[in-house]
Amino acid sequence: MQPRKPRALFGREDEWGFAGFTSATFTGNLGGRIAAHRSCEAELPGAHLCHAAEYVLSNSTAPVPAAGAWLDASTTQEGDPSLSGAPSFGRHIDASSACAQWTQGKAGSGPYVNATGALALDGGCAVARSLACCNGPARVDFAGFTSTSHTGDLGGRVAAHALCDAELPGAHMCHAAEYVRSLSTEAVPAPGAWLDASATARGTSTLGGSPLFGRMIDASGACTQWTQGSAGSGPHVSTTGALSWSGGCAIARRIACCY
Repeated sequence: MQPRKPRALFGREDEWGFAGFTSATFTGNLGGRIAAHRSCEAELPGAHLCHAAEYVLSNSTAPVPAAGAWLDASTTQEGDPSLSGAPSFGRHIDASSACAQWTQGKAGSGPYVNATGALALDGGCAVARSLACCNGPARVDFAGFTSTSHTGDLGGRVAAHALCDAELPGAHMCHAAEYVRSLSTEAVPAPGAWLDASATARGTSTLGGSPLFGRMIDASGACTQWTQGSAGSGPHVSTTGALSWSGGCAIARRIACCY
């Protein structure tokens, strides 16, 4: 893997743009969040699946398809799901919603915008809908995944950062909000990749993507701060792009690295 260079210029945090709705329709099983971003990009180059705040802040006047369109919920600075449009809101990640992180096409529900422009969390996952796609720039540059795999005993957090930097110069171990905000469509290697959880404005742990979230430090989590390679669990991103705290520390995974 060739090291990626950080982008010299990032879009401002207050840039939002609505790209359009896909002509293709999907049940709630989009193949995961990475596949959802790719489906937007395939029809609307440079676009990704919107989260609610992006769509709301774009002030779109484009007619919504009759069945509505899927999008992610947003997260408040406290980590709660929202369908409103504050600039501080990012993408909400919750394994129990969004049609099981866009892998469930039968039971369950997911967030969507309906034909009148109203947003709701209760869209039935069995209904085929377009995707709402936004083209605001990525807020973080994703460096890549390490080529080496490790159990949850990475030698500690400093060692984890050093492992990223050794393979991808200038990179560090991602925390969840960084990874989510990077809008990465890079395939996640099986069986997933380690990353840190993020911290909300309340100091609670989250896997969401607000620009106000930082790195969560919790002695009882993250495989005992990346020193435990047997019992326990740690946050990771799966091959579908779903984020979860339930990664068994004994499983060898690569590390998700950000600039």
